[in-house]
Amino acid sequence: MKIRKNEVNSAQNVNDLRSFANTFLDKGLYPKTALNFAKRALFNYARSNYIYPTTLGRACIANGLYDEALTHFKNALTLISNERYLDGFWKEVAAANKIANDKEHFIQILNELLTSIPLDRINVSANTHRIIAECYAENGMSEKAENYLLKTGFVPETAWITLGPFDNKDNAGPYIAYIPEESTQIDTTAKFYGKDKLIRWQKLEDNNVNGMIWLGEDIDWTATYASTIVSSPDEREITIRFDSDDQGTVWLNGNEVFRHDRMSAAKVDRYSFPVTLHQGENTVLIKVCNATIYTYFYMRLTDTDGNPFNDLKFIDADEMLNAPPPKPTFHVNVNLGLAEYYSKNNMHDKAIELMRQTGMIDETAWWILGPFDNTVGIGYNTKYIPEDTLQIDLTKEYEGVDGVISWKKFTDDAFDGFIDFGEDVNWRVSYAFVNVTSPNERDVLFRFSSDDQGKIWLNGTEIFADTNAQTSILDKHTIPVTLKAGENSILVKVCNERMSWGFYLRVTDTDGTPVTDLKTNDMANH
Repeated sequence: MKIRKNEVNSAQNVNDLRSFANTFLDKGLYPKTALNFAKRALFNYARSNYIYPTTLGRACIANGLYDEALTHFKNALTLISNERYLDGFWKEVAAANKIANDKEHFIQILNELLTSIPLDRINVSANTHRIIAECYAENGMSEKAENYLLKTGFVPETAWITLGPFDNKDNAGPYIAYIPEESTQIDTTAKFYGKDKLIRWQKLEDNNVNGMIWLGEDIDWTATYASTIVSSPDEREITIRFDSDDQGTVWLNGNEVFRHDRMSAAKVDRYSFPVTLHQGENTVLIKVCNATIYTYFYMRLTDTDGNPFNDLKFIDADEMLNAPPPKPTFHVNVNLGLAEYYSKNNMHDKAIELMRQTGMIDETAWWILGPFDNTVGIGYNTKYIPEDTLQIDLTKEYEGVDGVISWKKFTDDAFDGFIDFGEDVNWRVSYAFVNVTSPNERDVLFRFSSDDQGKIWLNGTEIFADTNAQTSILDKHTIPVTLKAGENSILVKVCNERMSWGFYLRVTDTDGTPVTDLKTNDMANH
């Protein structure tokens, strides 16, 4: 401390003075020294910057000087002209809560700050209430804390249940429905296969009462759901004020009402959008897709002016978890996840049955050939094999990018419907081939997606081509085709640029019902 103190005194840099004070405040050490340096920083800083009086306010709190702290905090608020700095201010004030020995006096300061906030700065008021609520919660007054949150329309932590994490590989989570997202009733008894284990809905694991719905940290590249039920005495128009870290989607009663793709920290009231609550119970579903570090969100329910309602009720998490389940419904991603789980745990019959119900062609029936060269995208229009043929010679050898190659049975580690050619095998091309037998002629839909460019031939005729570099998302394209009675050949070509590489292909009726009676042939002798 003495060495650093001498360095700071020699430099006479105001930011160094402030940072030196902050170091002690963050560590809870030498409060008088922190106060001295915070005062010097503010005195020597002639320009108007909120951070200097804010730091001095924190230092006053550390020394029990609450009236002086209030003066400096009020001064800091007057210096903030751009709302993007408000989050920084309130983070500093929240940090002061941690070092306040007299919590009641500190809460009085927060209430005083509330009276000094202009009425048009509603999100500032909401943040203040959040900090007051957190103060009460830390002192064992959870009910009082929740009442403070309700004063600004935050949905209390006790009203949320969560499900996750799911895998957000390649940041595809915003476009993947891991669960029936458009359902009007959450089945809290259902099981799902998450990122690496079987999961189910549970109470929010967050002991803080501060309006920040904390979903976790260091669960990189994952997606997590949260749900609550709000009961309204009548039908009414409300405004949802929302933000999440990172990408977030909101459904109300099964309808998507908002989505954002920003990947950065969340702040209170960043987005607002109008919705209509039904009379009675309304189901809210949130999905937050995390990139790295933290994942959380804020949500407030208000009128158009930002004022909370005092007659909305929230169903307790325990009540939601103990509610009778709705009638089971088929959902393709749920089946795929559970099929992978059962396969990994040597319950192969269950895995195969769940996969069959999706309309996916049996993964083990595919034959693959590759890799061929796709440097600068040449593979898309290069016919490395006879592509428009009814018969594929599985014994023939070809010159691939790494030498002589031939057809081989497809295998991979994940029984999930994705025909995976590999990862980080950049600028390559591979083919996949299968024969399926239909009991009759029928019109069906091929539901297809590839990573990256893809083509499909059915019985020697090209039926689909996609030139886009993309992540493979289940059911991205629906392709109407006619299967003939008997044997049908399907050839798929996928050109990779970078990272993941492969495709999904499942078969449904024209109304979307999976086709489950197609047979795959053993082509070892073809």
